[in-house]
Amino acid sequence: EVVRRAFHGHFRRDDAEDSLDALDYRVELEKGELDRETLVISSSTTAPESHFQGVDFYIRTGELGAVEVSTIRGRVWVKDNTGPVDIQTTYGDIRVVTDHPMNGEVVLMTKDASIDYRVSPGSTGLYDLRSVGGEVYQRFTNARVTATSEENGPSIFVARVGEGVNPVILRTTYGDIRVAVVENPTQVGPIIVE
Repeated sequence: EVVRRAFHGHFRRDDAEDSLDALDYRVELEKGELDRETLVISSSTTAPESHFQGVDFYIRTGELGAVEVSTIRGRVWVKDNTGPVDIQTTYGDIRVVTDHPMNGEVVLMTKDASIDYRVSPGSTGLYDLRSVGGEVYQRFTNARVTATSEENGPSIFVARVGEGVNPVILRTTYGDIRVAVVENPTQVGPIIVE
């Protein structure tokens, strides 16, 4: 599902509506190795005030393996994936919540936004979480955590979770990072506060 957006301000609603025709997007399904399919999405605009525009993509799939998203700005939410995650954006929150154990590489980076990473028991990793201008909150009710770094504090958390050696790297500026390894990690609403 594709939703084109434009916000030019209260007194420029007509400009915003007219600019939607300048937004274009392309959605392609590519065959990869081992008969895996990759959904490739790109969007662009010819509008002179592109910073007022955006395109939201809502993707539902029966099985979601690895996720890789690279966007200039915008919110990225992923639910119930089973594979590695690499998300890079700016000016938009990142949320990854899954009922599956995460044992692959995870890289989540944004700026001026928050990151929520909630996964199920059995998830592992070498966690390196850092926020500049925000705080890092962690909740591990079903995981063994070994945190020995002298850097650890309100905005930095470096630890080993379980026996994993997979990197889990989360970075943001002027936003908070929330990480949880708990039962029923997807049972949250649109706002996560812990």
